[in-house]
Amino acid sequence: MNTSQSTAIRPTVPPVPEQPRSADTQRGAALVEFAMVLPLLLALLFGLIEMSWAFAQVNDVRSGTREGARAAAVAIGDVGTVGQRVCDSMDIV
Repeated sequence: MNTSQSTAIRPTVPPVPEQPRSADTQRGAALVEFAMVLPLLLALLFGLIEMSWAFAQVNDVRSGTREGARAAAVAIGDVGTVGQRVCDSMDIV
């Protein structure tokens, strides 16, 4: 037997089994995920609220314009009366 080509037998190491994650680790991961998603959800929510408010304002102005044009068309009075009618039909705060 040739000693220069001898092969050494290496011991095999059994693989280390993965340990299941603890409940604390799962809870921590869920908290981090929630912290990452929360700003997006809040931006979406407040954006929806702002768009709804803007839509209501546009609707209110259109309604007032329509009422003013109707009042001016039937000639119910002078410009002050028409303006008052427009303001009465709108929800002015």
